[in-house]
Amino acid sequence: MDRLIGGAKFMSDGTKAVLPATTTCIMLLNPLSVAAILGALLVFYLARCYSSPLWRIPGPALSKITSIALRWHEFGANRTLYIHSLHLKYGPVVRIAPKEVSYTSYEAVKEIYGSLGSGYDKHRFYNLFKVFGRRTMFSTLVKGDHAKRKRIIADRYANSNVVKPIALSGIEKRAKSLSGSVLMQQVQVKLHSYACDCVTHHLFHPYGTNSLQKQEDTDMMEQVTTDDSLRNRLIQHHYPVFYQYFSKILDLFFDPRTTPLAKDFVVGATSKIDPAPFTLLSRLQDKRESGSSVNQMDAIDIAAECTDHMVAGIDTTGDSLCFLLWELSQPASLEIQRKLREEIRENPDASFDKLSYLDAVVQEGLRCYPAIPMSLPRVVPPGGKTVDGYFVSEGTIVSSQAYSVHRNNDAVFPNPETFSPERWLSPTGEAERKRHMFAFAHGGRGCVGKHLALAEMKILLRGIYGRYSTVPDPSITPESMRSHDQIISARPYGQRCLLRFVPIANEEAFLARQSLLKSDFGFHPSERCISFNLYPYSSHLPHCVVKTQGGRRGVNATVVSQIILQVWSWGLKITGALATGKSHRVSVGISLEPYSLLALLPWMWITSVEIQFITLRKSLEPAVKA
Repeated sequence: MDRLIGGAKFMSDGTKAVLPATTTCIMLLNPLSVAAILGALLVFYLARCYSSPLWRIPGPALSKITSIALRWHEFGANRTLYIHSLHLKYGPVVRIAPKEVSYTSYEAVKEIYGSLGSGYDKHRFYNLFKVFGRRTMFSTLVKGDHAKRKRIIADRYANSNVVKPIALSGIEKRAKSLSGSVLMQQVQVKLHSYACDCVTHHLFHPYGTNSLQKQEDTDMMEQVTTDDSLRNRLIQHHYPVFYQYFSKILDLFFDPRTTPLAKDFVVGATSKIDPAPFTLLSRLQDKRESGSSVNQMDAIDIAAECTDHMVAGIDTTGDSLCFLLWELSQPASLEIQRKLREEIRENPDASFDKLSYLDAVVQEGLRCYPAIPMSLPRVVPPGGKTVDGYFVSEGTIVSSQAYSVHRNNDAVFPNPETFSPERWLSPTGEAERKRHMFAFAHGGRGCVGKHLALAEMKILLRGIYGRYSTVPDPSITPESMRSHDQIISARPYGQRCLLRFVPIANEEAFLARQSLLKSDFGFHPSERCISFNLYPYSSHLPHCVVKTQGGRRGVNATVVSQIILQVWSWGLKITGALATGKSHRVSVGISLEPYSLLALLPWMWITSVEIQFITLRKSLEPAVKA
């Protein structure tokens, strides 16, 4: 007979009974057993988190044990603003995930990205930027490999090469082409076309694109700028094994990165002979033909490098210009436009890099809307490092994002959310401002195309604001223009930016229209305008119609006359009509000499006003040549 001794089962012959495997599995799958195992694993995991050197670093409690919050915002194209909100709450050092820390101080930026940061290699995140399966200068992870490639490339992006007449003429030609065709444009598309044509001119001349005028080049450019592969590439990065086996299924739900037109164009361009000496293609072909085994690049390497530069040049410069023109077109920026126009008019022959206010506008644009606003991840080297007062263990991902570096240092950038070019004109704090500018990153692995991008931006702004004033189209809202993350850059959430370009010949009417829009002219609340409809300019005639309707009783004629007198003082001839009364609407012509209105209608209540600026009373200065 079987016996139980001490809870163990023994057979009649004295041998210990062996439970069948299925019985053992059932016992292990018992809910209590499973809960105990999971609980033990959870306790072990939490103990590891608590004992981590990163535990002391400020941040949300959830971020200390899981990266789920960060992933959620990444997949929602909101990583940049999420991290910025954490810095506003927790300070310049924030733990954003169990093995990831974000910084905003200059000391941290210098440590990670400057000369001291030579040991901080790029994170495998940069594997996403391989082209044709090859690493480019941007996607190299180790500093030594990056330095070798940069030695080949850097001189083509040096300022001395960018400002050569033949190199600069291509940018100036394209700026003139764009600024001559923008009376009513979807400016985001045009700006990316401009950026595309400029960067391909610098890469391949005379084999660059003409996407401002040729549809096939426009199609290629739009394939790059309308890419919607963020989620697909994030899955590829964070879950590589999963992506390896299920990529075909994922591609059905999340668009992959596909730019065949761009790759075909670059392969064709890089196969051409005798590119201009200032171009990158010329440099790469020369190095290939030199036969040096150290710097040897085959045809695929050259095509990959040029593709990477072209795509980066389209996205970053085009997006930054788009956000900057939107900012300059706001009613609050009218005075900035005026100062910029004044400097351009007074210095028609000055080089683009000698205009101080233009430089201030561009610097402030890059501070508020950096070309790459997002984190640039690096890996802490063996042995760990102390960054901004906190020890971080080896293998930890550390980064800074320009968006926050430019906003979380109030002593350097007071009122950081205010667009103020004037901050760059003060000699006080100039060195600190320059140190804290992270728009093109820092150190030897910073943006190699900085000087080219600045030239493109300044030359175009000089061309536009020497000829036009700009206002946003009513269909474009702050919500549609909010920053929307891409894999490393950002674009407007609505993916369009429509601006109206008002010729300088209509400037006085433009300023009158904008001032009327912002002012209530001292109306009593019961008499305040309840509607204010402004009609766009004709592209040929300097006129604008302003309609306003009074309150329940109407607006006193004296108040209306004050409006007309102010318009008159701006140097505009005016005509229009007043509707009076309630049951009987009487039209009253407005004299070109509006003073008569004060004596004629002091007792009347005006129910609506229509004013038309029909012509200018004084001659205007000619528009500056772009």
